[in-house]
Amino acid sequence: MILSIDPGCSATGVALLDEKGNPQKLWTIRPKGKTIDDKIRDFVYHFVKLNKEFNLCSYKIFVIEEPNIGWTRAGKNHKDLMKLQRFITRLVQHFAYWHFKILYVDADEISKGPTRNWDKEQDAIVKLELKEAGFKRTSVHARDAVRIGRFWLGQQRIKGT
Repeated sequence: MILSIDPGCSATGVALLDEKGNPQKLWTIRPKGKTIDDKIRDFVYHFVKLNKEFNLCSYKIFVIEEPNIGWTRAGKNHKDLMKLQRFITRLVQHFAYWHFKILYVDADEISKGPTRNWDKEQDAIVKLELKEAGFKRTSVHARDAVRIGRFWLGQQRIKGT
């Protein structure tokens, strides 16, 4: 099982995927607070709650999107996103068991494709697939977490690992 995370200052998408990329559970964590530090404190509360309920940190592979400065409102919140990403990494390291990997996927690798609207097209496809799989309402953040995990799985298949 793979836990895939799409960090965001207003909302963080989390997806639990099987080894074929099929979503098992999806979450959107919307931390409250005015500053990034307030949001991180609230994020911890939600993450700990999810971990207690679903034992998230028992999974062996964590895939986290690395924010790209060009995709973060012209770089205005890039510093906060990087702080959140580093914090999520430390949180996973703190709670996870000994045998795990934390891997990172560059936001550009996922979002830039052969067409101008690639990101929106991919989101629409994932949204439809999730609806057909029984996920009634999903946030763009949870769908992005699915795409991040699937992208990493696809890269592993290409590499033959």
